[in-house]
Amino acid sequence: MNRCLSLLCAVFLFSSTLGPSVAAASPTFPYPWPDYSVVPVLFVPTDWSVSSAEVQAEATAINNAMADIQRFYAAHNNGATFVLNPVQVIQANGTKEAYGISWGPGNIYDDGVITITGNMEGAVMAELHSRGFPTPPAQNESGYVTMIFFKGAGGFAGGRGYTGGNGGQAIVGDWAIDSLQGHVAEGAYWWSGQRKQTGAVAHELGHGFGLPHPDSVGWGMETSVMGFWWDYPTIGLNNYDRNFLAANKSAFFTVPAAPTGQTATAISGTSIRVNWTDKSSNETGFQITNGVTTRNLGANTTTYTWGGLSPNTYMCFAIRAYSATGTSAWTPYACTTTPTVPAMPTNQTATAISSSSIRVNWTDTSGNETGFQITNGVTTRNLGANTTTYTWAGLSPNTYMCFAIRSQNAAGASAWTPYACTTTP
Repeated sequence: MNRCLSLLCAVFLFSSTLGPSVAAASPTFPYPWPDYSVVPVLFVPTDWSVSSAEVQAEATAINNAMADIQRFYAAHNNGATFVLNPVQVIQANGTKEAYGISWGPGNIYDDGVITITGNMEGAVMAELHSRGFPTPPAQNESGYVTMIFFKGAGGFAGGRGYTGGNGGQAIVGDWAIDSLQGHVAEGAYWWSGQRKQTGAVAHELGHGFGLPHPDSVGWGMETSVMGFWWDYPTIGLNNYDRNFLAANKSAFFTVPAAPTGQTATAISGTSIRVNWTDKSSNETGFQITNGVTTRNLGANTTTYTWGGLSPNTYMCFAIRAYSATGTSAWTPYACTTTPTVPAMPTNQTATAISSSSIRVNWTDTSGNETGFQITNGVTTRNLGANTTTYTWAGLSPNTYMCFAIRSQNAAGASAWTPYACTTTP
């Protein structure tokens, strides 16, 4: 019998019948998945139909388990995890026997009932590759780890990282599929149950990333899911695992870079515009927080207007990038205060200084205006902050004219002053 228990599976290389390892090559197919992501596949021989309720329930259970494993890696890998795609349910080209699988009489969950002859794993990988999946026989493609759930393969399990490319693959059989789906209860067998077999899949997926068993690198088996997978999820990753993923699989586990250049600018008495520079190319979105409330924004966003505030509100904002692999650090806070409406000018006067111009003066009583407006009741002109005089020219002799002034800023404008009037001589 050619079978590998999850307990015993190491990071194997394919046999030479699958071809020698070669230098990394460009993808053969236009893969539809994000670069450097995990592609789960439920591989279903023609003994079963992919449209059956049984297979569809298994696909749902696999999606749930993979999402749990994605969170598990984040929890034990400094917040960094992998990008996960939905399970691809594939109707195989043949029956299970076509792949060298034979079921004897008895319970398929007992050792010895299922036998596997020939290179079953190689046949599956080759078929998937021919159908557009990143499972190259030469182990030379980069960008994906394919996690295969082979219905009919019993307790077979294994995984390996590619020797010639930054990718890998792993495979599990019915022991995992049926446990995840809830068909085999926790404790019914030493290996069984949703919790344990989620750990077994996390273990084999780790091999797909190239992680070894702990004892092969001088660590205790009890230190990692790559050893005592049955203790999932209380067991985690050890420092060797984390360092290996950071050094060798950063393309799969790199969190987005933190934004920079954050600024906060009050644009009205009730809203603040926050700007930043996007420094990452792999984020799926951003989060902005005022320390109490956090809001999610789309990828490539570099500005957000935080509204609904009151005048004279001091508020600070931090931003971070996030993706399925994790989140960046928060930026330092950028702070500002929403303005209040500036005070009205006082002591306005109007003095004719020639037969064609009148000088208007006033006292600036506000310290927060961004400018002033002056009007003759028909025409209004904008003036800069701290202005206290303006000459209204282009008039005719003996012209009677009145002027009012008000201050303004982003919060609004003060009341107009009473009119100051005079006549050009």
